[in-house]
This record gives sequence, C-alpha cells and structure tokens, in this order.
Amino acid sequence: MKLLRCKMLLTSQRQKKPTPQQRKQVRLPRRKRLRRNLRLRLKQLQQIFVSRQQIKQGTVSHAMLSTTGV
Repeated sequence: MKLLRCKMLLTSQRQKKPTPQQRKQVRLPRRKRLRRNLRLRLKQLQQIFVSRQQIKQGTVSHAMLSTTGV
C-alpha cells in the first residue's frame, strides 16, 4: 500500500513539473516583462525627480504638476 502511494506521489509530481523546454518558454517572457517594467519605472522616477527640482526652483506649471502626480 505504501509503495503504491509513493509511486502515485512521484508521478503526480512529475506531471506538475514542466520539462526544461517548457520552463525556458515560461522564463523568457517573464524576463522581458520585468525589463519593460524597469524601464517604465525609471521613466516615472526621472519625471518625478525633474518635477521636484522644478518645484524647488519655482519654474513649474500647474499642468505639468497634474501629469506627474507629485
């Protein structure tokens, strides 16, 4: 009985784990997505930084303030 249960567990685990090829296919899009997000975040940070500098200098329009969300 124990042996049978062990075998069943092993087969179910094997079915859950993707093959190396499938794993590659999953991993690639994830990396691309992360890279894109990082680029977007960088852009947003730069916008916020620039707008904060302009606020300190007092050379910022209200329209720009509303778009950057600072």
